[in-house]
Amino acid sequence: MDVNRLRDHPYAQGWQRVLNEHWPAQPGDFEDRSPGIPVRARVVWETDGEEYLSGLAVRWDRDHVYVRLHQHGGRLSAAGVWLKPADIYRNSS
Repeated sequence: MDVNRLRDHPYAQGWQRVLNEHWPAQPGDFEDRSPGIPVRARVVWETDGEEYLSGLAVRWDRDHVYVRLHQHGGRLSAAGVWLKPADIYRNSS
């Protein structure tokens, strides 16, 4: 999705690009893994900078992890983000 093109719409005013986003070539080939794994995700926002957010890793392979973020403050145009595994930390519990 081209976030820059949509930023003029009122509902998209708070959206920010994730600078460390890491999309797989074929994201549609991934299926959700239930129940998922609770994680902390390192997200680098375009404006707000680096932040660690709690979420649930629900799709992954060796090079990519899709994390549904619990609270992103309306900054994402989706429920989650694709990241590199190096930006994902399992919650210890």
